[in-house]
Amino acid sequence: MAKSVSIQVAKDHLEQLTKANGATALMELIWNSLDADAKNITVRTKDSGIGISQITIEDDGLGIRYDDAELIFGSLGGSVKKNRRFSQGNRKFHGEEGKGRFKSLSLGHRVKFESTFAENGFFKYFDVTIDINNLQDSNISDLKTLKRRDGTSGVKVIIDNVINYNASILATDKIIQQIEEKLAIYYLTYPDFNIYINKAKLKFDRYIQNKFEDAFIVETESPKEEKPFSIKIIEWSIPNEKKIYLCGKSGISYSETKLGIKAGSFNISVYLQSEYIEKLHKDGLLDFGENNPVLSQAIEISREFARKYVRDRLHENAKGFIEEAKREGFYPYKEMPLNDIEEVQRKVFDILALNINDYSPKFSEQEKSSKKLTFSLIKEALETDSSSLRKILSEAINLPKDKQDELAEILEKTSLADITTTFKEITGRLRTLYELRLVLFESGIKEQILERKHLHQIVKHNTWIFGEDYSLGAEDVNLKNVLKSHLKELGRSDFEEIIEAEDNAELNDIPDICLYKQFPRGKAGFFENLVIELKRPSKRSGETELSQVKRYAQKIAEDGRFDKTKTEWTVILLVTDMTEGLEFEYDQDGKPKGEIIKKKDLKVYVKKWIDVISEAESRYQYLKEKLNFTISQNEEGLNLLKIKYSKYLPETV
Repeated sequence: MAKSVSIQVAKDHLEQLTKANGATALMELIWNSLDADAKNITVRTKDSGIGISQITIEDDGLGIRYDDAELIFGSLGGSVKKNRRFSQGNRKFHGEEGKGRFKSLSLGHRVKFESTFAENGFFKYFDVTIDINNLQDSNISDLKTLKRRDGTSGVKVIIDNVINYNASILATDKIIQQIEEKLAIYYLTYPDFNIYINKAKLKFDRYIQNKFEDAFIVETESPKEEKPFSIKIIEWSIPNEKKIYLCGKSGISYSETKLGIKAGSFNISVYLQSEYIEKLHKDGLLDFGENNPVLSQAIEISREFARKYVRDRLHENAKGFIEEAKREGFYPYKEMPLNDIEEVQRKVFDILALNINDYSPKFSEQEKSSKKLTFSLIKEALETDSSSLRKILSEAINLPKDKQDELAEILEKTSLADITTTFKEITGRLRTLYELRLVLFESGIKEQILERKHLHQIVKHNTWIFGEDYSLGAEDVNLKNVLKSHLKELGRSDFEEIIEAEDNAELNDIPDICLYKQFPRGKAGFFENLVIELKRPSKRSGETELSQVKRYAQKIAEDGRFDKTKTEWTVILLVTDMTEGLEFEYDQDGKPKGEIIKKKDLKVYVKKWIDVISEAESRYQYLKEKLNFTISQNEEGLNLLKIKYSKYLPETV
């Protein structure tokens, strides 16, 4: 006997489910078929001449069992898949909430589900009708037993009173491409089904041009856990919608979001897969996924993968042109890259070069000398100031605006400016430390080095040697005046006149010098004053020098020209060699080496050059290995030293 079942859910909630777009509604019905282990799914539309009059979706799956119909159609959230994760054919279920059937009402006002299923050696048939005008009631027909050997299992969905502004996409090729894109990863996992739309067979891999996959971990804060994600990128040979599909572990897409990057001419789809996404979907939280910190981070990471994929593909495309540029002699790089940083620079240059060749007006028609000049200009900007590239690309090379934007994002997301700057800075610092070793300890050199004329000038511009906090500072006038007024404690009174003199001829007679800089400390107006008393490499310092520095530090710390609550002082006596008496002060139990005085606003240290250099080198050891930086032999080092510090070093070095 036919029956009617009522759904005990508010009508406005049901109406909300019927507002899906046509593609989404059709996908829900296709998922129902796939969850029922259908091997063949056929979608047909009837054209009335003024639009679609009827839609049918038919499959050869297991069908809906009559005993389950009341549960399936009589309660929202009622689903026989609720307590199972896999179908009988071992496919991962897509839906568990039973909401898909109501989304079908966004295609037409009346939907009839005809089910045939096998039971006790016979096929049995019944149908269920839902109507948009009576959402809370579903009509279930009587169960009929078919004659032996009659019938095949499956479900046929018939949609009438079609809503054409939603359903019209089903009569276009666009729906074919959208479904192929949505099901591509699922098909790679379960390649045992076919879908036909108006006789056209969907081919889920026919437009796949390239594939990429990787995996990553997102760590949660509280509780501290690791959430694994995998990412698949598919590049299509035809234009696509460029989206990120949020999928379960088996590739079932539950939701989607915009790709959100400039992919240029590359038609890519990103499939983000995880059991964590499955859980969000099951808990009804996936629609708010970008507000979830774990998923939001995973989406951003997947975008970074997509950007890298685009860069790599651009570079592949650039290879042919780059080989030609090398043969013709206008490629600006002559040697192989020495490390990862140079590899990145080279790759980005190749991308820029290809785009200039493809999109810059008449570039390919220029003489070799003009091309060489252009590429040299790009190379120089890339290695020194990549922020100027935008201006070069727009004004000097006249790239189209969309290409400028695309390349600007590649440069920005590659953080090339930061990479280049860091590379140069780390390499330069390692070189400086090496040069200091030569200056201070190399026989034949150290005897000629004086504090103010030579060593002071080198150290003055490299205060980072004493720690990262001291990488930037200023020679404050007020600080200089305070130091000058107390120089008598060090036995000197000509500090300002000598250090500012244009003629350095008299410096040979000056035994030592104070290096000073001021560094901000956190809050506005808070400063640390670093004062370094240098001793020449040949000088063996002792208790006399230490006593002078201690008195000097006390006087300047007590000076009323600085706010005691906002100013800290660090005074360092920096030596190459020391007497036994100073060594006794330098190495004390329970104190860091060299710590002489430590108060809230005053610290006094004795430091050996060898320790300062070694500590600085250890801070850069990891980067040194990462950049494969190798210090050259003494002869090369001396040559570089002469070039870099020629005006500071004795002519005989």
